[in-house]
Amino acid sequence: MKMRAIGCPRSCFAVARRHSRPWLCLLLALPLIAAAAEPNPDRTARFLQAAQTFERARAGSGEATPLAQTAFRDLLKEDPNSPLYLAYYGSTFAMQARDGGLPWQRVREIREGIATINRALGMLRAEHDRIKIRGMPLSLETRLVAIATLVALPEVFHGMPTARQQLAIATGGPLFASAPQELRGRLFYEVALIAQADGEVERERVALRQVLACAPASLDLGEVRARLQKLGG
Repeated sequence: MKMRAIGCPRSCFAVARRHSRPWLCLLLALPLIAAAAEPNPDRTARFLQAAQTFERARAGSGEATPLAQTAFRDLLKEDPNSPLYLAYYGSTFAMQARDGGLPWQRVREIREGIATINRALGMLRAEHDRIKIRGMPLSLETRLVAIATLVALPEVFHGMPTARQQLAIATGGPLFASAPQELRGRLFYEVALIAQADGEVERERVALRQVLACAPASLDLGEVRARLQKLGG
């Protein structure tokens, strides 16, 4: 699944980045596996449904974007202290900007999305490492949603510094070592995205090999192999 570029006042926000790394448009698309260690099974079921709608929006469905936004807004009404719901909710604003509207509206939506994601990151606590939804530590999935959204934004919004910081936190602790291969592979993928943006060829190459070793089902591994081959294997 590919995410379409977000529009901007004078040109497409993602044009320059896409020209330099066309394979990097694919963002977060975690498979909807069974929930685990979540205290509210009914809410978890609604989260999984909201996540499915979110993935349709990620794939480019403009009709799914407002539905995903509403679904996560409703979840937040029930659990306003969930950083995961808030991160997903924030990401829907970036997709809303992608889907259209006046230039000033798109800029406002992206800024609102960034602010919401930053609030979600600020809510993370040690206990979120222990809560799991669909087998994923809540803290790591929250960071992944944030990273994937911020990395995809145009440089004018300065999302990369926060993305780098959160990626270092996510991959630098013991929680990452024991995380499911799917989640590890997605985070390695974000390492590759940032490495390419920074022009660090060897780091990107290593990260791509790690992606292939994890073989996350939600990524197009053929694209990953093609990119790795272009870099010399």
